[in-house]
Amino acid sequence: MNVIWFKDIEKEDIALVGGKGVNLGIMYNYGLPVPPGFVVTASAFKRFIDSNNIAQKIYGLLDNLDVEDSATLQKTAKEVQDTIRLAICSCQVQCHC
Repeated sequence: MNVIWFKDIEKEDIALVGGKGVNLGIMYNYGLPVPPGFVVTASAFKRFIDSNNIAQKIYGLLDNLDVEDSATLQKTAKEVQDTIRLAICSCQVQCHC
């Protein structure tokens, strides 16, 4: 399973979708103003990172990062985001939604 819709998420799904994903599902299911949506599962994200061999690059960017340095933190966040955006999503991840 690569994605789980908010409507199908329960608090026990934290290992599957992470804390933010669980919180979105709970809020959605309580009827709070959260638009319909889904969460990419942690295992699908890991397969994506592994299939593109970008884990080491990301970890390298994060090593010794000073989270108190706002400018460097923002620059590094953009580099990590760009690394992920430029990666190719394999059929294995795409086709099993």
